[in-house]
Amino acid sequence: MAIRKFRMPDIIEIHPLIRRAIIERDNHNYTREQIDSSASYYTAERFCEDLEHKIIYVSTDNEKITGTATLRNDEIMACFILPEYQGKGLGREFVGALERDAVLKGFSNVWLVAVLSAVEFYEKLGYHKTGEKMHNDWGKGIIMGKYIRKD
Repeated sequence: MAIRKFRMPDIIEIHPLIRRAIIERDNHNYTREQIDSSASYYTAERFCEDLEHKIIYVSTDNEKITGTATLRNDEIMACFILPEYQGKGLGREFVGALERDAVLKGFSNVWLVAVLSAVEFYEKLGYHKTGEKMHNDWGKGIIMGKYIRKD
């Protein structure tokens, strides 16, 4: 498996990947309506909005896209991995790449809003809870941050 920067033709595989990753993740803390709303949010058009301010990576396995992760300024916006590729270190690789890019852009901290089932994963990577965010359509998320500057 390899991680590389997003290319526009990747969008054909990314949209269904995100939808599947959302629907099939550990969702016991969310209602069916919240899951469907979250999955419907990530359209190809929305994913491609504001591309000049985003750094997007994809992971591939023999040219098949298996995951994606996005940084916008100092926010890790999303990290989605197909269920059969989870637990293989891709999430850790994605977050590490995004943190390095954030440092190169001059940021000393990064933050994200984690779904409840991902909080433990981010804590293992050194993130700390800083608050909660309640989204009317998607439910509760945990705001997490990490100091990344390596001066």
